[in-house]
Amino acid sequence: MDPNMSEWLRAAETAYRAGDYAEATDRCRTMLERDPRSLPAVVLMGMIAHQEGRFNDAITHLQRAARLDGQCFEAFLWLGIAQRDRGDVSEAVTTLRQSLQIWPGNPTALNHLALAYLAQKNAANAIATLQRAIANRPDDADLHRNIAYAFQMQGDNEVAVSAFENSLKLDPTSLIALTSLGQLYLELTRRDDAIRVFRRAHEIAPDTARGQIQLARALREEGDFAGAEQALRRALELEPGSVDALEVVSNLMQQLGRFDEAVDVIDRAIELEPARNRLYFNRIYCRKATDDDRSLLAKLEQVSPADPSEGRYVHYSLAKAYNDLGQLPEAMTHYDQANTAMRALLGNREFERDIHRAEFDRKMATFTPEFFQRHLAAGSADETPVFIVGMIRSGTTLVEQILSSHPQVTGAGELLFWFQRAHELVSREGDRVNAPAIQKVQADYIKLLQGIDPDAARVTDKMPNNYMFLGQIHLAFPKARIIHCRRHPVDNCLSIYMTPYQIPLDFAHDKANIAFVYREYQRLMAHWEAVIPAENLLKVDYETLVADPEPSVRRMVDFVGLDWDEACLRPEDNDRAVKTPSMWQVRQPVYKTSTERWRKYEPWLGEFASLL
Repeated sequence: MDPNMSEWLRAAETAYRAGDYAEATDRCRTMLERDPRSLPAVVLMGMIAHQEGRFNDAITHLQRAARLDGQCFEAFLWLGIAQRDRGDVSEAVTTLRQSLQIWPGNPTALNHLALAYLAQKNAANAIATLQRAIANRPDDADLHRNIAYAFQMQGDNEVAVSAFENSLKLDPTSLIALTSLGQLYLELTRRDDAIRVFRRAHEIAPDTARGQIQLARALREEGDFAGAEQALRRALELEPGSVDALEVVSNLMQQLGRFDEAVDVIDRAIELEPARNRLYFNRIYCRKATDDDRSLLAKLEQVSPADPSEGRYVHYSLAKAYNDLGQLPEAMTHYDQANTAMRALLGNREFERDIHRAEFDRKMATFTPEFFQRHLAAGSADETPVFIVGMIRSGTTLVEQILSSHPQVTGAGELLFWFQRAHELVSREGDRVNAPAIQKVQADYIKLLQGIDPDAARVTDKMPNNYMFLGQIHLAFPKARIIHCRRHPVDNCLSIYMTPYQIPLDFAHDKANIAFVYREYQRLMAHWEAVIPAENLLKVDYETLVADPEPSVRRMVDFVGLDWDEACLRPEDNDRAVKTPSMWQVRQPVYKTSTERWRKYEPWLGEFASLL
């Protein structure tokens, strides 16, 4: 290369690394005027365009570079990155594989190929690719963080935790890794670990909006909602345009039942970042949609996101709004599209019905009256836990809101404890009971409940799917009360199909699978009702509860062994934070409009009609 050209190239690269893209572009243009086939200048022009978010220009430059030299690693690497960031993920995978044919094993190319696989929701390929990259560059914190995301996508959350921790050993100040790990700890109900990680993120950057947001998350988990709100206000003082802070403020307001404030905050966030589809979702789910929202719906109808993660927000928003407005055909169309997006997030894998049915068969064969009588001495006499179970969307949130209105009751929300620990108590075949494990699980569960409220006479655990673990629960806590929430099967299944979940559920996005799981739930609950004493298991029908609340509410309060309190008839006044999808509904006076809802949707019931 001409010495002068080499000097211009060095100057262009220096300007690029310094972020002075205008200077770098001028240098590259001068080089191309002297030599239109200057490969380094064409590649650098593509890199500059990518950094400036001009993906079309970047791809044009980098495709030209690849034509100039079919063995130019940088051209294929950056072309693949630009294609991925523009949303052309399949093309990006092909291009990044070509870059690895030129430079096999390059960790940077492997990392970006893995990110493309993640964009395709192909966790297995992403993991295999990142494992190759880590073998070549084991001290790269970003690689460990990215493989954590891949394990999380695959559902291997404990492995993901280890990968995040490895990333943080290499880069202890990474706010993105700390935030992701904290969120994962919350999903695993490792609340203390989540608080520790959020506070660590705050300590690293205390005087930044991001740091204050993490402090707010820690305070919210500790139950200090006033402190969380103060931290979020501080975040907005530090960065008035922080859409992240505004979004968390809006979520907090919704959890506390301050919906008008939530709407004002989220509207401000939408003005600042109208392309963030999740904001519209939060806005629509703040309250019932009206004709005033039609201009917003018109905007959303024009959005066609390629990414299923973004698509679900758009379609759930439109579906819920059209349902509120009584436009049922439009609502159902968007509910179907939302569930299609959710299935795509799961990789469109089949729900394994045989495994589900066989697991329930094993439980029914194991947990018999004779089994419980044989192991009666293993049980704890503690009456603190109250389990509120049933199919999801059956009214468990309302029942917890009612009971936690009692001054001696605290609602713990949906705890994942039994999902994580039930397997320790009894062997899979049901032929061995682990007495030391039972004692440890009992102690750990009571410690968890006391950490939520050490003074409460009763603490409710309203994880609906604990119905699957009632055998282990009754073994460990034979004095505990269990409230089984029931709802009209088709109303229940429709609600499952129409509810947006933060994390896709393996069965909840296909009508046939929902109907199958509902029948299996009925079968297992019939078994529990036959083997668990009536004094421990109370059935509450949603329709009866909302039609005439007082008799059912009095029965529940008496069932859990407490004196009557009138506050239980006013659950809408309960100011505890609610984190489930029912956070708006439970702030309203008990209403009947969700009963016999299926009649309005009869033309679209599909497989649900078999449950009538």
